[in-house]
Amino acid sequence: MGRMIRIAGLLLLSWTIGTPARAELPAAAALLADLGLSAGEIAQVQEGQIVARRVAATHERDLATSFAFFAPVTPAILVKDLQQGLLLKVDSNTIAGGTISAAGTIDDFKGLVLSPGGAVRARRYTGTVDPSLNLSTEERSAFGRLPVTAPVAEVESHVRQALLARYQAYHAKGLAGIAPFARGAATRSAADDLRVSLESLKNLQKHAPNAYAAMLGYPKAQPAGSVSTFKWVHLMAHGAPTIVLVHGLVVPDGEAFLVMQRQYYVSEGFNGEQAVAGILPAQGGSIVIYANHTSTDQVAGFGGGAKRSIGSKLMASELEGIFAKLQKSAH
Repeated sequence: MGRMIRIAGLLLLSWTIGTPARAELPAAAALLADLGLSAGEIAQVQEGQIVARRVAATHERDLATSFAFFAPVTPAILVKDLQQGLLLKVDSNTIAGGTISAAGTIDDFKGLVLSPGGAVRARRYTGTVDPSLNLSTEERSAFGRLPVTAPVAEVESHVRQALLARYQAYHAKGLAGIAPFARGAATRSAADDLRVSLESLKNLQKHAPNAYAAMLGYPKAQPAGSVSTFKWVHLMAHGAPTIVLVHGLVVPDGEAFLVMQRQYYVSEGFNGEQAVAGILPAQGGSIVIYANHTSTDQVAGFGGGAKRSIGSKLMASELEGIFAKLQKSAH
């Protein structure tokens, strides 16, 4: 409670009399209203709270959540914290991970092995390939040619090659380079879900139009000062070891920044995930508005509404911890 009072007092000073503010910057309350926050939500932000917001799902597979808060520091300072790993840090459930070079080489994935559970996991990629694995029709066919007796090391080599191909296609073409997953006789396009979730952030387009266009059009026309990072991460997700390809992107737009973390390939469990933070200059500091969209088949169909509500609350509790650390660093 004492910490909240101190934060609220600092915010009150910065919003009213304190932190130097250029006249051309919007008032924080006006900017929050323009971003779609209600009067009640704006009041909560003014009190120094991180406000969790209900947002509409962009499609039937979408788990969505959003946060907003004010920080009495410039966007550049907040982005520096993000780039140092405060938001884009390695997940505590990580088993292994590595950076992918711009060109992408098989050596970038040398640390990836199918452990824990190597033998069992390797078998899922051979013979009659496990349908729960996220693989394209071509990938599924290629893995299916491996005999069920294939050594674990051989299967791991094929997994690394498939991940490298996935990265290179995405690096060259962006969302258009993401091959859809085979779902029996149908397919599931993670690219479509990621694109729709990004297109839903129209309020950010108004305040950072060049950065928004750069994110939507990646890899085309990236503004000067943009920074991309690419990683593979092997982690425990929902109790199962999962392989993820991650793109981190920071794009400046005047004094504003858009920051994206996109999981453009996930080996199983869900289809993809995209988190975007708009860090916008306001009188006295910065407004941060954050939206996270996860595409998962687990919320589609009968009972999806209830599952979506539960899933969003679970994600909100995790994201609140991340943003509490970010806000704490600003005070």
